[in-house]
Amino acid sequence: MLSLLIILQLILLVLAILVLLWLIFLLSPALFGGQPFVPTDYNVVKQMIKLASIKAGDMVVDLGSGDGRILLAAAQMGAQSIGYEINPGLVWYSRFKLWQSHVGSRAKVYNKNFWPADLSRASVVTVYGFSTLMPRLAQKLRRELKPGSRVVSFHYQFGDWSAQTRIGQVYLYKV
Repeated sequence: MLSLLIILQLILLVLAILVLLWLIFLLSPALFGGQPFVPTDYNVVKQMIKLASIKAGDMVVDLGSGDGRILLAAAQMGAQSIGYEINPGLVWYSRFKLWQSHVGSRAKVYNKNFWPADLSRASVVTVYGFSTLMPRLAQKLRRELKPGSRVVSFHYQFGDWSAQTRIGQVYLYKV
């Protein structure tokens, strides 16, 4: 009876450690200047792709690309796509998903912070960033994107930009 109790305690301890590790994995970007991983619903991804009119010839950059679902959707539309993600576990997971979907030649994920990245080649930028991120990001996008580039934001708006259009909480801006 005592050994069964010890086994149950060990199982609970292992489960608690696994939950703690999972939380650290999800929240680690927030500890290093990023944001926690919050996956964008697949229906929202479809809305973002539709609103931005992503097509072959576009260069799509996803800032904080998470598990790569926007990169995959853009690549499936024929666009080149680049993602920046600081969580190495999500980078490897999204690379696997892109490889598995046979779009690896049209999609790349970098395990880097997007702030130093040169976004000048992007015709479309997607972002699901917190409101505290948006003012600084707006400055970077104005500086680096060509006129006519499209920026699609989910949930959070660029305070001083006027959205061209929106679907629910998906906003399309043009530079």
